Amino acid sequence: MKNLPISIQTFEKIIEGGYLYVDKTHYLNKLINQGAYFFLSRPRRFGKSLLLTTLKSFFQGREDLFRGLFIHSQEKEWKQHPVIHIDYSFVEYKKDRATFEKSLHNHLVRIGNEYKIKLENTIIADAFIELVQKLHQQLGKVVILVDEYDKPLVDTLSNEEKFMENREVLRSLYGTMKGLDAYLRFVMLTGVSRFAKVSVFSGMNNLEDISMTDAYSQIVGFSQEELESYFKLHLEAVRDKFKADEEEFMQAVRDKYNGFSWDGVHKLYNPFSLFKFFIDKNFGNYWFSTGTPTFLVDLIKKQKQLPEAFENLKANDLEGSSMQIKNLPLAPLLFQTGYLTIKRVEYEGFSQRFYLDYPNDEVRYAFMTYLAAAFVEKD
Repeated sequence: MKNLPISIQTFEKIIEGGYLYVDKTHYLNKLINQGAYFFLSRPRRFGKSLLLTTLKSFFQGREDLFRGLFIHSQEKEWKQHPVIHIDYSFVEYKKDRATFEKSLHNHLVRIGNEYKIKLENTIIADAFIELVQKLHQQLGKVVILVDEYDKPLVDTLSNEEKFMENREVLRSLYGTMKGLDAYLRFVMLTGVSRFAKVSVFSGMNNLEDISMTDAYSQIVGFSQEELESYFKLHLEAVRDKFKADEEEFMQAVRDKYNGFSWDGVHKLYNPFSLFKFFIDKNFGNYWFSTGTPTFLVDLIKKQKQLPEAFENLKANDLEGSSMQIKNLPLAPLLFQTGYLTIKRVEYEGFSQRFYLDYPNDEVRYAFMTYLAAAFVEKD
């Protein structure tokens, strides 16, 4: 029984450490051969970072890491590309704008140092352009991977002035990408929110949002089939502890942790909750402490517009684009952060209508216990 990679988000470390890895590389193969510019929104702790580090290893030509996986049988060349991997966990963005810009510039400098490239420009947009062009000149077409593109935004939503400052910094960085098309092989950005995408990527009309695309609805997270195939021994270990009937036990697992959906058809498990369930051997509630952005609690307190019920909630728009923080609609935010999910999709002519509900008992508990309490809490 392989060890579970809980809190390990680096593909290389998972494979070299012999941890359990659910093969999602057929989705990567489709992405790599379908286009060049992609955006994916998913809740936190859902596997976005692992997806990007898997792409990073692929574009670095690490064939040794992919042996036995789907994509290994499809790829023939394993060509190496320079990779710019932007990770905002290494960037200070909560202080003043000057600190954010300096920290982000330092992050670009560190990436350049990995390739023995010295950046001369001190302005972020210019430094980014310089980095891409020099990498292209020395090593060929460049790959750009951005993990949680919106982290400097969602973490400052309760401070409108700081939010707007950070948005301008990010816009200056991301706005350069379209003009760099001739130097780029592949671009992928991931994040929690979709509401900030329009304003931040206003110039990138070539960016394909696959967040709600049927073909990629299961690109992260685990299906029931994957659960029963990859985690059979782990399931048996927990079931033995409870001495439970198999059918009754599996229904309890589904009720507690299954149910996330981005197409209203395929249901998925959150990886972190499952790993904790297997390690603790207990039907615990792990969602709130790991998956809930503080901005959501703050926004619910501020707006005081929580719908009376979230059972079978109807919505026509799940992007929730708005230029003003105070006008951000709650239903799309609750969907994007994982508190609501698509139960079914209906069509009225050519228009979609989404029916939302809690994904499962774990999320329902987290909402009722923490978010609802925060909403009714008196100032």
